[in-house]
Amino acid sequence: MKIKNVGDVIEQLKPLLEKYLKDSNIKFRDPLFQCPNYKEHNNEDSTPSCGFLPETNKEKFHCFTCGCVGDIFQAVALIEGKNIQGLGFYKTVQYLADKYGIKYEFEEPTEEEKQFDLVQTFLTKITESAHKYLVTEKPKGVMDYLKKRNWIKGINLFEFGYLPKGEKTKQFFIKA
Repeated sequence: MKIKNVGDVIEQLKPLLEKYLKDSNIKFRDPLFQCPNYKEHNNEDSTPSCGFLPETNKEKFHCFTCGCVGDIFQAVALIEGKNIQGLGFYKTVQYLADKYGIKYEFEEPTEEEKQFDLVQTFLTKITESAHKYLVTEKPKGVMDYLKKRNWIKGINLFEFGYLPKGEKTKQFFIKA
């Protein structure tokens, strides 16, 4: 199901970025605050490096450490791992609307939107599985290649992944 009056709901949610960040225990030291992308920082973010972009009425943030820019939806994706792609976006809007008491109505998604969501879910599973495999199994040939290219730091940052040929991978695709 998707939200019928989604544009109105989004407009009501945008100004709630600061409240959402505070509700999510983001540390504030006015005028700066801890970046919602803090998991990717290589420090403890002891000196907040993120601020609201001027002229946006605190509806958008920018981190001076990692360069991350976003709004309440990007923040919820970074902090809580919520999906903001395809039909996942509607679920995230619904989640935030419920959290902040904003009323909405439902309408059925089109067949095209349903198919897009299925493809998006499948691709997300593949990339997550490939990343998890690379990080946990550390296949020697792949790791040697990444070291040779000096891409080791990018494994988590860009969620590099690898799935080997074989029965395990084949079974994953059959189940998905």
